[in-house]
Amino acid sequence: MEQVTPAHIWATLSTISSDSVSTEKFGGITYVKWMAAHAIMMKHFPQYTWEFLQDEHGKHTHFFPDKTCEVRCRVAVGDISHTTTLPVYGKSNTAQPNPNAHQVNTAKQRCRVKALAEFGLFHHMWSDLPLEEPDAPSATDPKPEAVTQTPEERLAGYYEYHREELFSATSMSDAKVKWGKFENYVRNLKVDISEDQLAELAKEYSNELIATKKAKK
Repeated sequence: MEQVTPAHIWATLSTISSDSVSTEKFGGITYVKWMAAHAIMMKHFPQYTWEFLQDEHGKHTHFFPDKTCEVRCRVAVGDISHTTTLPVYGKSNTAQPNPNAHQVNTAKQRCRVKALAEFGLFHHMWSDLPLEEPDAPSATDPKPEAVTQTPEERLAGYYEYHREELFSATSMSDAKVKWGKFENYVRNLKVDISEDQLAELAKEYSNELIATKKAKK
């Protein structure tokens, strides 16, 4: 069995393309779904593990005096590990004071993907430095991995990532405006998503938003 070394892990993961699993959020932020990153790790290093570090009170959020906080994730492949931190952001992509459960959960999964980047997986998405020009490929070089997604899976991913923005609507008219922006965003991506799929998701969004507002009363 080939020994797992930092160099071996990096050589394996840094060649994997993010093209088929990356998408763009409002404001030009590109991200990779955490489940896609997990699937890639399970294929190449199924022994990998992760944990979210706790504070002295046993919580996964580490607070600062201004009431903002960060999450901390340790990922290991065998005896090799990396620990990364990430602030818990609000919808404006700034550190959120007293974040809610959804914001904390989102930060935890982003932090986990960030930790994987330190092993090489999609590392260029976390760096301001451009990717180096690759050497000319030989016939024996492995081809970049591609994780394919159905249009339904892509739409579900876009919806989940924009969920916080969509559910911040203060009224049904505000929700209509936010949904219109979301639909335009999806159409501009030019992915194979039908109008019927968008209409069905719009109905689901409306029903869930109404139920959420009722629950808060």
